[in-house]
Amino acid sequence: MAIILRRGFEFATRLPNHVGLDLANADLLLLLADDFIPRANLVSEHLKTHEEDPREELVAIGPGLFPEGDKSNAFMRWLEDSGELFGVSFTRPAAALPPYYFYMANTSLKRSFLEKAGRFDESFPYDAMDDWEMGNRLRALGMKSVYLPGAIAIHEHIIDLPERCRAMEQAGESSAIYDSKRQRPGPWVHLLEQPRVKHSVRKRESREQRYRRILREHWVKGYRSYQQAAQ
Repeated sequence: MAIILRRGFEFATRLPNHVGLDLANADLLLLLADDFIPRANLVSEHLKTHEEDPREELVAIGPGLFPEGDKSNAFMRWLEDSGELFGVSFTRPAAALPPYYFYMANTSLKRSFLEKAGRFDESFPYDAMDDWEMGNRLRALGMKSVYLPGAIAIHEHIIDLPERCRAMEQAGESSAIYDSKRQRPGPWVHLLEQPRVKHSVRKRESREQRYRRILREHWVKGYRSYQQAAQ
């Protein structure tokens, strides 16, 4: 756990969430994933944004990008360019965020706004769904997301298809946990209703279609696994 104090701006690594928040005492917080390496101007970009726009509900989002050398990995390049990794693509020339986008990998927000939403839900067993759950609470409070393309962090993490499949199973399980608390399915319910793809169709898939299908199948596997265990 690293806490760095700079001009009243406090900077806490993501794991575990509650420990960083307990130790932080500044009015402005920066959440950064433990495998994100900030570039020199990342903190100043976040700080400047909040100084120029003091609205309590402002949430600033910076991109996480794989190192250039790792982009020779076709799967990682697809994950990044397609937006499949974080739900948005940070590499498109005109990258834009949905108006209420939230993730905890490179994000700053006022402490007072976060405290209104409450603490992060630590009941999720994996690195999945805690962003979504917190984002929902912040959206209900009027969160306004702004994208900071210059607040770059380098994502130091080599990812291959088997590892991502495991992560998708964990995400599926975490989604099922989220749904169990609400007693109704979330916006991903359509994934559970998709029929199996016939072998003849699979043979005609593009590489990108194959990636998406495999990852969805593993997400469903994780979701169903939790449902079965909970019965």
